[in-house]
Amino acid sequence: MNSRKVTIITPGGNIIRTTTKGLLITAEHFLLGYKLITKEYPDQTPVSSNLGLWKPRYYLLGHALELAFKAFLLKQGITLDYLKNKIGHDLVKCLNLANEKGLIIFDRKEGATIRVLNAYYCSKYFEYQQIGFKSLPLLSDVEKITEKL
Repeated sequence: MNSRKVTIITPGGNIIRTTTKGLLITAEHFLLGYKLITKEYPDQTPVSSNLGLWKPRYYLLGHALELAFKAFLLKQGITLDYLKNKIGHDLVKCLNLANEKGLIIFDRKEGATIRVLNAYYCSKYFEYQQIGFKSLPLLSDVEKITEKL
C-alpha cells in the first residue's frame, strides 16, 4: 500500500500530518501491545477486572482494527475530516465503508463479531468501568480478524 499523506491545520494553527503508512504502523503497534499482554496474561475468560487484563486487550484490538480500516479508507481517497467527523470510532461504519470501497475480506461470522465488538468499543466500555452482564466476542476471534486486516 503506497502511503497517502494528509496535512491538516487546526483552528489553533497546529499542523497534523497523517499517512496511510503511519496509521498502519500504529495499528500494528496496538496489535503488538495486545500480543505482549496476552503472552504475559494468557487467560481469555473475562471474569474479573484483574483477570488477564481483558479490557485493555479488547481495546487494543479494537483500536488496531479502527486504524487499519482508516488506513485503507484514507488510501481509497476518503478524507481525514470525513473519517474523524462522520465515521468516528465506529467499527461498523468503517467496515461498511471499506466494503463499499472493495475491501470484502470478512465472512458473515467475522462481520457479526465486529458488530458485537463495536457495541462495546464505541460506548467506551473498555475504557470506563460499567456494571452488568456483557456478552463479548472471543478475544481469539477478534485477534484473527485484526490480523486479517
